[in-house]
Amino acid sequence: MRRAVMLAVVLGAALTAPAAEPDITGFSEQVVYLGPAEPVSMVAGKSAKVELRFRISPTFHINSNTPKGELLIPTRILLSPPTDIMIGRITYPEGMDATFPFAPTEVLNVYFGRFNITALVTSTRKATPGTFRVHGSLKYQACDTRACYPPRQVPVDFDVTVRKPLKKR
Repeated sequence: MRRAVMLAVVLGAALTAPAAEPDITGFSEQVVYLGPAEPVSMVAGKSAKVELRFRISPTFHINSNTPKGELLIPTRILLSPPTDIMIGRITYPEGMDATFPFAPTEVLNVYFGRFNITALVTSTRKATPGTFRVHGSLKYQACDTRACYPPRQVPVDFDVTVRKPLKKR
């Protein structure tokens, strides 16, 4: 009887659990969060900067965009703008050099806490006035003081408003 009750409890838990791919690393925590992005506004044919603000969960760090080891996965932002909007120079912050117990002789270049990434956004002169959504993702590798985990990504979205150029008199 005791076995039957235990089997029923296990089966019940399995049937009510959400269906998801198992995480074989045991690591499923989101580590990086995107703060609200200020909308970008520009005249058709001109450029403006967007500043994307990220926050890393306490007790974690992520590799910078220029990690020191060739096996380390850099933080990269990938943006897919709509037609007539282009993404130019992307600027990453400098990382901090640090050592950790899981590799005490290796100096890693990482981000902690908060960091910002800026990108130059340009519209064509023939861009239709209106508001457009730029989609993308930030790809990163998170680590804590014990280990580094498989790469993850966080969605990145922001709006670009294109206005008509002022008419010359």
